[in-house]
Amino acid sequence: MTDTYRGFVDFKGGLAGWDLDLTAGAMYAAVTSKTYGEINFQNLQNALNDGYILGSSDGTALFAPEEEIKDTNTLQDIDLRGTRPLTQLPGGPLSLGAGLGYYHSYLYSLAPEVVASGAQFGSVAYALGSQNNFAAYSELFAPITHNLELDGAVRWDHYNTYGSSVTPKFGVKYAPLRQIAFRGTWGQGFRAPNPAEAGNAGSLFGGLEYPDPLLCKQTASGQQLPGSFYQTCTEIPTGLQTTNPNLKPERSTNYTGGIIVTPIEQIKFSIDYWDVKIKQDIVSQQELVDLGVPAESLSFQTVRGPQVVLPYITAACINNLQSCPTKLTPVGLIAYQVFPYVNATQTQVNGIDVGFETHWNVGWVGRLSSTLNYSHLFHYYLTAPGGPTWDLAGTHGPSGVSGDTGNPQDRAVLTLGWNRGPWEVTTTINYIGSFSLTDPSVGIDTCGESILSEDRWVGTYTGPSSFCKVDHFVDVDLYGEYAFSEHFRVHGSILNLFDKPPPLDLQTYGSAGNYSNAFHDAGAIGRFFSVGLTYTL
Repeated sequence: MTDTYRGFVDFKGGLAGWDLDLTAGAMYAAVTSKTYGEINFQNLQNALNDGYILGSSDGTALFAPEEEIKDTNTLQDIDLRGTRPLTQLPGGPLSLGAGLGYYHSYLYSLAPEVVASGAQFGSVAYALGSQNNFAAYSELFAPITHNLELDGAVRWDHYNTYGSSVTPKFGVKYAPLRQIAFRGTWGQGFRAPNPAEAGNAGSLFGGLEYPDPLLCKQTASGQQLPGSFYQTCTEIPTGLQTTNPNLKPERSTNYTGGIIVTPIEQIKFSIDYWDVKIKQDIVSQQELVDLGVPAESLSFQTVRGPQVVLPYITAACINNLQSCPTKLTPVGLIAYQVFPYVNATQTQVNGIDVGFETHWNVGWVGRLSSTLNYSHLFHYYLTAPGGPTWDLAGTHGPSGVSGDTGNPQDRAVLTLGWNRGPWEVTTTINYIGSFSLTDPSVGIDTCGESILSEDRWVGTYTGPSSFCKVDHFVDVDLYGEYAFSEHFRVHGSILNLFDKPPPLDLQTYGSAGNYSNAFHDAGAIGRFFSVGLTYTL
């Protein structure tokens, strides 16, 4: 359950030739989560000691009580903007815009107390911390002629999590004819580390098989050597994801270029090429291990428990490990490994966006309109530090991002509208293209490797080839409205009108089922109805 409270005020006015706009407000959001069926181990033991029989109907109340936690997020924001003309140019007024801003946010998200104490199983992820930002910005718009427009801007930001950034932007638009216009932009950007990355936060996850560097002695091919506690060669220690207060912001450079064609007033077509390159990606060190960076080259912390007695390989028992003597380990076994966030990888994406708009007034029929927005991803380059570069467009990579949701190359939205008098009806068709299950950045180069890596298949994969990709997905939404008057209207919608199910995804781990909750959630939810009334004074 989510409760959200939001209040903002907006003041507009003029002063000394400036048109001013002041906005200030605050927001508070609280999310209450409940989890069922997680075991409290001591309660389970107590119930068994008292004669409880597994499978009895009252088991949940005895040893798997409901877990509940409330997460909160607060935001305070104030922004002052002003614009004014400076002088007159052949194409119009040279205009200056400037502004100042400040915001403060605070995240408070803890694990349930019984889980944090270790008494009950459940998610122990937590994050809390604040983020403050002071900003100042300015923009200059110059219509040099009626055919040529220039636009330049610069912004300064100061964050409490790392320091300051200055980011410029420049744009140009040239229209040699009324029906044709060329446009382009260049700019820089950044993303500041958030409280979950640089504040006070942590989460546990299942680690990877990791031979103990101190207790395991073996060759590169896995052959055991004398002096090895061989049971430590197949350890899978728990991973602890933690924060890094020394993170730098991610920084990007982007540019676009395109053309707008308007042959007649009722038709508009545009196509734009875009390219974005991001440096200093903030990623977990565990993700670097997935990308093939040698674990021994990373300075993550290994926390050990007490020493234990384990079988110890000698020259006499190397060919019969069952006969090896036992010995106290010189150091404790690995309890967990700490993986902080670091600035490491580099990402570059490029593609094209195509837009098409049309509208027609057809007498008594009413107004008909349509809008098509299509995006095609050419490349999604991911570069490991000091390592190779992979192109992940159309694959499931990078699987370490956002619950392994996938990377389709094609997406489109087609909107068809009809208006007549008080009536308005809109149909929206959403399209997500197909993509493969592979992720070459983590060594998953074939369909079989993908399905086996997620334990969806035992042995060599011999299933149908249709499972080797996530099929395209199309769903249709319908919205209707009737305005009884200027102040009162009734509206309703049907999402996923034809109850289209989501395509099967045997690679993702980010949802409760075998589907991508980032792209195909509408299919998992199914047909959804809503009806509302709106009255304005």
